Amino acid sequence: MTRTLGLALCPWGALGGGRFKTEEQIADMKKRNEQGRVPFSPPTDADRRITSVLDKIAKSKGTGIGVTGIALAYVMHKTPDVCPIVGGRKIEHLKENIAALKIRLTDEEIKQIEEAGEPFKAGFPHNFLGGGEQGGFYPGDIVMLKRSGNHDFHPPKSVRPRRKQAHV
Repeated sequence: MTRTLGLALCPWGALGGGRFKTEEQIADMKKRNEQGRVPFSPPTDADRRITSVLDKIAKSKGTGIGVTGIALAYVMHKTPDVCPIVGGRKIEHLKENIAALKIRLTDEEIKQIEEAGEPFKAGFPHNFLGGGEQGGFYPGDIVMLKRSGNHDFHPPKSVRPRRKQAHV
């Protein structure tokens, strides 16, 4: 609906809700007697696989960026109409969120993140409208629309960070 109406969506918990933590982060938090964000459900095997991939990508990008920064960059690469609500409890969290704005993920890195998780199940009404368990997300995915005539649908393009150009 948001895509059709040209609206933005501000999802809460888009960065894992505390489930994307490396073993190093968990050990460091325990050492400092910190609890951190407590997820509604414990991390799944898929969450651990995703965390591992996010961590590998973060380490390849240099200092100042971590698992949640890469997760934020991933969300921003996926579609222009999603503005995730991010919660930070410390200055370091804010700095990492800001650093994520400059991160440019490659198509291969995005693919690695997506392959680490489980297939997304859209549920009702998407799986009812078309596309099976994965659901119909664009007008061109809707079986009933495909049968009703010829349509020309244009999927949205994600907005990716641009490099600053030097002013001459």
